[in-house]
Amino acid sequence: MHLLRQWKRNLSVISIEFRGSVNGNFQILNNLVNALPSLQVLGIADTIQDHSDIVNLQTSLCHKSLCVLKLCEEVGDSKLDRISSCQIKEITKLFKSNCKNFKKICYSSHEQDHSLGVNTCDFNFFSILKKKIASYSNCIFSNPELFALTIDFQCGSTCSELSLINCNIDDEKATIISKALQSNAILKKLILTANKIRNDGAISIAEVLPSCSIVVLDLSLNLIGDEGVKKLLSKTSDTNIKLSLFGNSISLRSIPISNTDSMKVLSVSTRLGDEGMAQLNSYFDKEMNLEELSLQSCDNSSSGLQSVFSMICKCAHLLSLTLIDCNIDNHGVKLMASYLKNCTGLHSLDLSNNKISHLGIEDLASALESCINLEKLVLNENEIGTNGALCLGASLSNCDKIVQIELNDNYVRDDGVKAIAKLISKNCQFKSLKLRCNLITDDGALSLAEHLKSCTELIEIDLSRNAIKVNGMSAIADSIIHCKGMKKLYLGHNNIGKGCPSLIKILKVFTKLVDLDISENKLKSPDIEAIANVLVHHDDLELLNLHGNEICDTGFVSLVYSLKSCKKLCDLIFSESKIIDECFLAFPYLLKHSSNLIKLDLSCNNLSEESAKVLGHGLKWCTCLQRLNVSHNKIRDLKQYAKVCEVVLCCNILMCKTVASMTLLF
Repeated sequence: MHLLRQWKRNLSVISIEFRGSVNGNFQILNNLVNALPSLQVLGIADTIQDHSDIVNLQTSLCHKSLCVLKLCEEVGDSKLDRISSCQIKEITKLFKSNCKNFKKICYSSHEQDHSLGVNTCDFNFFSILKKKIASYSNCIFSNPELFALTIDFQCGSTCSELSLINCNIDDEKATIISKALQSNAILKKLILTANKIRNDGAISIAEVLPSCSIVVLDLSLNLIGDEGVKKLLSKTSDTNIKLSLFGNSISLRSIPISNTDSMKVLSVSTRLGDEGMAQLNSYFDKEMNLEELSLQSCDNSSSGLQSVFSMICKCAHLLSLTLIDCNIDNHGVKLMASYLKNCTGLHSLDLSNNKISHLGIEDLASALESCINLEKLVLNENEIGTNGALCLGASLSNCDKIVQIELNDNYVRDDGVKAIAKLISKNCQFKSLKLRCNLITDDGALSLAEHLKSCTELIEIDLSRNAIKVNGMSAIADSIIHCKGMKKLYLGHNNIGKGCPSLIKILKVFTKLVDLDISENKLKSPDIEAIANVLVHHDDLELLNLHGNEICDTGFVSLVYSLKSCKKLCDLIFSESKIIDECFLAFPYLLKHSSNLIKLDLSCNNLSEESAKVLGHGLKWCTCLQRLNVSHNKIRDLKQYAKVCEVVLCCNILMCKTVASMTLLF
């Protein structure tokens, strides 16, 4: 009572914690709490021993000014046993219904994981689950924190997508998450990629799938074996759930493949190896009715590839063939070519990320001569070079239905581009050309421009990361200006700075653009101002990449006021753009009109603590924001972003490694 009289003289106390049992003196505790009208934080660690204690503490839990309630000081199974799920649920409902300033309930200790920079005590599922999309990676969560997720899902969460990537989720934590899914009608997408979930965790999740609303479940890169996979497949076989199990410890014996006669689509994205591929081939002992075959990252030698090609031979009705990262070299292409000649109805072929050079392209092109219905050809990240492009241009002259060609990262020079340009000019319906990261100069751009004039239906062109300058840019602009349906334009990492008038000319026409990449092009502030004046009419713009240009002060302010009309903008990149504090004051005006923004990159500028405060004020409107990159600036503290999104903070003045509800990537 003496203590109570002392406190009544100091009504400004805002935080108080009780540790240990009160030996039944709950009336004194309630009196002490109610004597502090400004109290905001109440800690009652180890105070609740049984259900009757909740009733006795009811007066304290209904304190009107409380916003934070701490239930635990220690983390561990013994503590979880003492405070049962029913008790926590009852406390939660009581606290949330009576405290109008409610912010969070803490179930965990004050211990921090310094290796990852996450303060687990302040991590708050109650705040992030108010967002429709909650995405976190590289965090370590305690069991009580995940248990809080269970409670909040039962108390009206609006979260429809939850992503916990590389968060050390094991079987025990997966079981806790599975309890949160029970009878939940809101969550539609759950991503648990790159964790430590084994069979038991997978089985616990599988058991609740029929009673929840999940439509996308990603368990890739875990440690799930055949037993867990069988259970997951059995629970999803009669549903519309999209299940991803790439990178687990799975053998084909766990996958019940039947009714192969009626199968139209087969997609495998895991490292089966030669033995697994041979077994997959054995399931199809006669002609297959497959229309789509997709194999990714299958890690095969020549014997495994032989099994793949044997399957292709059985697919007389194949329309789409995808073999990405399957270790196919020139010898493998030669084997495949003999089988592809029978696939005369093939519409789409994707052989990206293999080891095919111009020698392999010769065999492939010869086989594709008979594929007169080919519409899509994707050979990204190979080594076909100029000679390979020349061969393709000459051999595919009969394929006049091609509408999409992708040759990114292939060392193609100007002569090769000229051959490809002649090929696509034969089809006025051509829609998409991707030649990113090659060796194209102005000469190649001029040849390309000459043949693009007939492609009136072009909707996407990617010429980024080449060596195109002013003349090439001007020619390209003149040739595609009639393509009024253009959706995606990628011209980044060239040198078109002084060709900006040509760029502005086509931007005035391409008002339906969705993606625009003009990064690293030596554009100056006046150029950016002119571009900003045009973008005011681009209502459908979703991605804008201006990385590596000199936006500076006037250019930045012009962009801020022009982009407010781009209501669909979700990916905005202003990195390395010489943005300074003085012009950054206007930025919240843009954020106020960018409620759909998902990714924001402001790294490598000259932003200080003053800009950080301005940014913190503007982010309150960005309810969908998932990733914020402010690395390589002069910012000291980012605690104001703690409940907003994932933050990249490296290389600032002070490494703020203890920030709540946020991932710091170093």
